[in-house]
Amino acid sequence: IFIEQFIFIFLVVKLIFVVELVFIFKLLVVIVIVFLVVILVIIVFLVILVILVILIFLILIVVFLILLILIIILVILILFLFLIVFKLIFLIQFFLVKLIIIFKQQLIVKLLLV
Repeated sequence: IFIEQFIFIFLVVKLIFVVELVFIFKLLVVIVIVFLVVILVIIVFLVILVILVILIFLILIVVFLILLILIIILVILILFLFLIVFKLIFLIQFFLVKLIIIFKQQLIVKLLLV
């Protein structure tokens, strides 16, 4: 009877030990899975953050280039306007000189006639 009780107690203790080992193993598995999920979420978040930063820099570079092109076009237009204005001034001056010469000739002719 004593040996049977001892074997029974031994089996119960062994069963409890096995159940606790299984429980600890399950707990470890759950902890590892949670840890991996957290690491995965952090990695995904960092990747998304890096992609957003790169996109923002690309958008800023494109905006800067567009502004640069617009400034260059504006400068070219201003230069063309100055060129046109100088041409007009030159033409007006040329015609004024011609008119003055014509008036002088007419004046000389009138003076000679008188």
